[in-house]
Amino acid sequence: MSVEGSLDLFSLPEILQMISQQGKTGILTIQGQQDIVAISFLAGRIVAADSLAHTVEEGLAKLLVSEGLLSAAELARAGAEHHASGGRLLDLLVERRYLTRPQLLAALRLQTIRQLEALLRWQAGDFKFYGGDEVSYEEGFEPISVEDLLLRTLADFAGPPPPDQRLVDVRHTDPKHPRRPPRRHAAVNRRQHPRPQILRIALSLPPSHRRPPTSCDQDSESHFLWSRNPLSAIPANAALL
Repeated sequence: MSVEGSLDLFSLPEILQMISQQGKTGILTIQGQQDIVAISFLAGRIVAADSLAHTVEEGLAKLLVSEGLLSAAELARAGAEHHASGGRLLDLLVERRYLTRPQLLAALRLQTIRQLEALLRWQAGDFKFYGGDEVSYEEGFEPISVEDLLLRTLADFAGPPPPDQRLVDVRHTDPKHPRRPPRRHAAVNRRQHPRPQILRIALSLPPSHRRPPTSCDQDSESHFLWSRNPLSAIPANAALL
């Protein structure tokens, strides 16, 4: 059984959260313009991610060198041994003692997180979720929480403040508190970083629920912040998820 759709309807964070909150086991595939990524879920938590354009072993090899766990020469030697003996590169790295098993699992988890962070930047594509009873993943892999992933990605997206944001002293003069220390505020270039826009929906209330008019009331409408509920757009047969 499967459920599919477009990223025009749901964003990737919404899709991941739905699978996590429902504790589903299965594989989510996302097809973009240049790649296809498959994410494996076990009871709503991520246990593997693979890409058509870049295999797990390719991504892991780059990470091991970039993180200083292996030198380029060691990786080349391990690669030659791998081609000669066959099997999996992951197993060979542990068997030949290039890495310990915990080091390998930690590196694999970090590589998976980075792949997912890159995936969350996608704005277009199609998704399909295949539910099941079990999925394959590396033994000993520590599952990744969707909530932790989204919080981490949000922090990475924010990043360091841009060059046009700097702390400046704003001298505060208050006759009642002459010795009050100066305040520090962030100066922001609003041309390049406009204020975020909040979507508001105006709802007309029946007369019995309207507040008495005051000098500040211009009409009888009440405004509420709109929070998108992804479940409201799912057809009835989406329970297959």
